[in-house]
Amino acid sequence: MKLQLVENARCVLRHAWSIRLILLAAALDGANTCISFFIADPPVSPGAMSAITIGLSVAAAGARFVSQEKVSGGDA
Repeated sequence: MKLQLVENARCVLRHAWSIRLILLAAALDGANTCISFFIADPPVSPGAMSAITIGLSVAAAGARFVSQEKVSGGDA
């Protein structure tokens, strides 16, 4: 199987909610990791941060299946 980008890859990167949620989850996970190096008692518990990250990841998976006019086109 050959992997190939979709025709509107740039549009997907700019407008798809799944991409936005994935990037937000990654940013929060990275921030949580960095904060744990510098602060002994972070303002948000590691369990809560993990739950938020998991929630964002699940939301991103769900958003992947939602038709979005700017990404999917008006007829989708």
